[in-house]
Amino acid sequence: MKLNKSIILALLILAVSVSGCVTLQDSQSYAAQAVNTGNEELCQELKEPYHVNLCYEMVAIDTLDLSVCDKIIDADYSDVEEAAANISLKTDCYIQLALRMNNLSICSQLAIQDDRDQCYYFTGVVEGFNEDICSLISNSQGIRDLCFKDLAVENKNSVFCDRIEFEQLKEVCLRGVE
Repeated sequence: MKLNKSIILALLILAVSVSGCVTLQDSQSYAAQAVNTGNEELCQELKEPYHVNLCYEMVAIDTLDLSVCDKIIDADYSDVEEAAANISLKTDCYIQLALRMNNLSICSQLAIQDDRDQCYYFTGVVEGFNEDICSLISNSQGIRDLCFKDLAVENKNSVFCDRIEFEQLKEVCLRGVE
């Protein structure tokens, strides 16, 4: 499933122009050219690192090119209003490509275990949970427990609740499959 280029472009232009760091005309020009041509090098013309990385993500999603995700250099974007609070742009890029390419193995290429866990989990959210996906997730952030809870509730099968380590979530799970 290829995301409509006009949607990608609109999101990128909105994100870039909100901060006022580059003129709307510049952001439209560079973003439009990068997305429309699939040339991620044009993203470097944007001035703010967050916008450069967001541009890379949009080009990667549009071209289904994982190597473009690897150009994203995550940093602390706490001062950027539109930055996602809990997930890095690089991880989000991998998740988007895993979903669009229907290829869960893309998640395994993330270097940090917590990022891989998020990728597996969000892929499960969209594609539907299964025991294999949940088993790939470490439980360092409780994400595997959430995966098994969602799997149990989705399938109305309390057997999956038994795989949950956190007792309170296990109780929620058992109530959810009743």
